[in-house]
Amino acid sequence: MLAVLSALRSHWDLTLHAAHFHHGLLDEADADAEFVTLICERFDVPVRIERGDVGGDARRMHRNIHEAARTARNGFLRRAAAEIGADVIALAHTGDDRVETILQNLFRGTGLAGLCAMPPREGDLVRPMLDATRTMTGSYCRAAGIVPRRDVSNRSLRYTRTRMRAELLPYVEAHINPRARQAVLRMAELLTEDHAHLEQEASQAFERHVRSSRQGGYRIPCDEMELLPPALRTRVLRQMIGAVAGSDADVTADDVRQILAWAEARACANRQMASGVTVTVGDDVTVAASSWPETPMLPPRELPVPGCVSIPELGVHYCAEELTLSQPPMSVHAEAVVLPSDAVSPPLTIRGVHAGDRIRPLGMSGSKSVADHLRDAHVGSQDRRRFTLLADARGVLWLPGVCVDERARIASVPCRALLVRRSVQPAED
Repeated sequence: MLAVLSALRSHWDLTLHAAHFHHGLLDEADADAEFVTLICERFDVPVRIERGDVGGDARRMHRNIHEAARTARNGFLRRAAAEIGADVIALAHTGDDRVETILQNLFRGTGLAGLCAMPPREGDLVRPMLDATRTMTGSYCRAAGIVPRRDVSNRSLRYTRTRMRAELLPYVEAHINPRARQAVLRMAELLTEDHAHLEQEASQAFERHVRSSRQGGYRIPCDEMELLPPALRTRVLRQMIGAVAGSDADVTADDVRQILAWAEARACANRQMASGVTVTVGDDVTVAASSWPETPMLPPRELPVPGCVSIPELGVHYCAEELTLSQPPMSVHAEAVVLPSDAVSPPLTIRGVHAGDRIRPLGMSGSKSVADHLRDAHVGSQDRRRFTLLADARGVLWLPGVCVDERARIASVPCRALLVRRSVQPAED
């Protein structure tokens, strides 16, 4: 794609910038990043490269590798685009990529949106290569004297997409329809028209029935929600969540079914979404940004070294001791953390979550709000108010059971270190 856009740069009056995300998953990824740098030098295109820890993200967010990679990659691309002032983000998906994504969605039991996946334009994302196939892009590279890099994971049949590419689609083309890929793309184009019409109807229903709420979000009376056709109910709910969160991408079909069932039953319930909003059901369905208030019930408690501190009202007990570390710790246990002594700025404190708290997780290139980490780890609002963390004079060091700050990295051994343990017992009545 970069070669094609570079050739069209003057004709279309394009200003090009490249962005490459290193997922931190494969041994070959360093060579991939170097290849991108060389290609960008060849075409005189500036490039930004960022490294992430997708494996760690997947574990923390309880997602599969592909979902975590997509989230991290898209976040990087949008940050880079904002810093550059780019109008659009061009992705090099081909028609083959779109077919595979649609089939994956089909076998998961998707709705219309999933059967129209990877449209040519999606907000700030554009896909100029959808009319091309992998065979065509390979031919173009050979003609341009480019030897493309191959993702080794694409050869592994452990992934659903790779298995469809290597086994399912060739079988279908050989025994059912030799133009199966074109048929899938034609279906997607036809359904895109239906999907767009329903989205427009839902937008009009949104304008008629949805009001602003006191919490700064949106609400719709359950009585009015019930009058809408089922196809519009789901879309209006998704649009309400998207209007507050900025996207409804993290909303699952189970989320929607549960919320609409509560609305039909007039149940008093709420659901906190991964996207950072809370949906509350009563007489209305209300969508508002999740609040992450400070924990007023827990004043900071200093943790002596060596020594212990107990918080009986929460049933939590912390102890710290000094030690000489002869080898790096194998892992960070949910109930213990090892910190190099020279990275800690006393005093150590045990406290609750404060507004504005941030932490740079071990292995990540940047910091992230504690609120986001707790939300990604599915810590609910009630548990959040009882959550305790370890901090020092410089900020947050450890979110027990969630992550530890980059300052916990052991650069060399032997070294002096602090071992902090947490134990949890039933809280006192």
